[in-house]
Amino acid sequence: MDYSVFVLSYNDLGPTNIIINGNLIVVLDWEIARYAPLEWVRTKFANYGALCVERVSSTSVERNSEYPVRVEQKLGEIGFPEVTEAYNKRDTAIEEEWERNRH
Repeated sequence: MDYSVFVLSYNDLGPTNIIINGNLIVVLDWEIARYAPLEWVRTKFANYGALCVERVSSTSVERNSEYPVRVEQKLGEIGFPEVTEAYNKRDTAIEEEWERNRH
């Protein structure tokens, strides 16, 4: 992942954090927004299942995997790079090292 370009990244842009009322769009829950590498903005949509949550009730969670796929594709169309394979390799290497050091 290229760490030379950072952008403000919301980091929780799931459908449950967006309210649309006519022409008004409100984005909720900014507590995990931070500066992140540009590549992370698109890569996150390919890696985090929580962005698939559509509705949560006291008894169930409905999932829709179409949302993150469409957002990730759109980010690609407008020029955001994607490094999912490199991210997954790095993540696996970190987990393996943690396991080795744990024993």
